[in-house]
Amino acid sequence: MHGKNDVSVLFQNELELWEHQSTLNYNMPLRGLIYYAHNIDGILASKGIRLYGKKLVKIPAPDYYVFYNGEEGVPDRQELRLSDAFLTPHEGYEWTAHMLNINAGHNQELLENCPALEGYVALVRYIREYRREGRSLVEAVERSIERCIEENLLKEYLLKKKSEVKLMLLTEFDEELFAKTMKEEGQREGLEEGIRIFILDNLEEGATKEKIHGKLQKCFGLSEEEAARYYKRFASGRQ
Repeated sequence: MHGKNDVSVLFQNELELWEHQSTLNYNMPLRGLIYYAHNIDGILASKGIRLYGKKLVKIPAPDYYVFYNGEEGVPDRQELRLSDAFLTPHEGYEWTAHMLNINAGHNQELLENCPALEGYVALVRYIREYRREGRSLVEAVERSIERCIEENLLKEYLLKKKSEVKLMLLTEFDEELFAKTMKEEGQREGLEEGIRIFILDNLEEGATKEKIHGKLQKCFGLSEEEAARYYKRFASGRQ
């Protein structure tokens, strides 16, 4: 959960920022801007440059890419803009995250020109395939690593760093499961809050228990037993 999955490279006066995401996140422009600012702060500090003089301080130009390999369908390339998050539309200030879908079948030219990235994409795809077959996460990771070695994908790296890669992948896929669980719990909590407010509003209007039970079943698709349980839970002390 605390692994680092971003890289910055200073090359020919451009600061290339690359980040990997296995979950869809539309806050990446803001995260990237903060990431860039931290990098620039470190660069200026390392050179002893201060910003309080009259002379213009030159800084590397940014280029920010997000490599996405989650399971939600997204286009090959998507431009995520900071201005989309502004509470009030305001021209003249922008920061863009170029999100590239690196799943199999997407951005094929990029993958063909970057064997390491192509190998990683294959590795993740194999793990997901084995998981869908019902294999445990540990077995899926082990089989996928061996398969990549056999197919000469990341072979040299995997032979040298097999244990580290296995640990990284187990952590990454646990994080995906954690994120999915949090999302499902959030949806359930949101539904229950809606039901609670619905029950209390109807009680304020003087609706009977039977009428509220019927409304819960109709509006929220609950069974008779579920409606009764929620009513007992949220209406207690309000009658």
